[in-house]
Amino acid sequence: MKKQIALSILAIAFAGSAFAQLSGDVSTRPVSFYVKPSVFWVPSNNGLDDGFGGAISSGAIFHKHHQVGLDFAYFEADYDKGPGKMKFMPLTTSYQYLIPFGKCFQARAGVHAGAMFEKSKDQPGIRNKSRTAFTGGASLGLDWVINKNASLGVGGKWMYVDETNDLRERNMALVGLNCAVRF
Repeated sequence: MKKQIALSILAIAFAGSAFAQLSGDVSTRPVSFYVKPSVFWVPSNNGLDDGFGGAISSGAIFHKHHQVGLDFAYFEADYDKGPGKMKFMPLTTSYQYLIPFGKCFQARAGVHAGAMFEKSKDQPGIRNKSRTAFTGGASLGLDWVINKNASLGVGGKWMYVDETNDLRERNMALVGLNCAVRF
């Protein structure tokens, strides 16, 4: 698993550098677009072990500070007691405010809301059950701006997942690495 994460991080960094060289100057435009692949870790909580996953985000940045996007993630976590696992697929819209400081850094803070698609597998009592629930939350991050078109970042996202069916509500934290490419 550690090798997969390390290779994913290297692939994200390489792809970001390659795309940044192909894109034009986005620093003078009132609207630019971005694609942001990421890998993340979900600490254990609510009866689940640690999980790992990936995400892709895409959207627009208005006047260098307002980022609006669509985010999709996928991750799995094993139950800490007994067999089985949960699969999570959040699809959310997001808004982040970008705060540049210094020549090479920017902080970001935002909110997100959307749907969480969950599927339990091989868990006694809720065997192979799927559900869709509302999810929302907040995010914080710090990006190292490589050039006008690419950045590498770290961040965290808190997610509230509403209670539906016979599964209780969940609060989750995601901690990850990303590479954003603007064009």
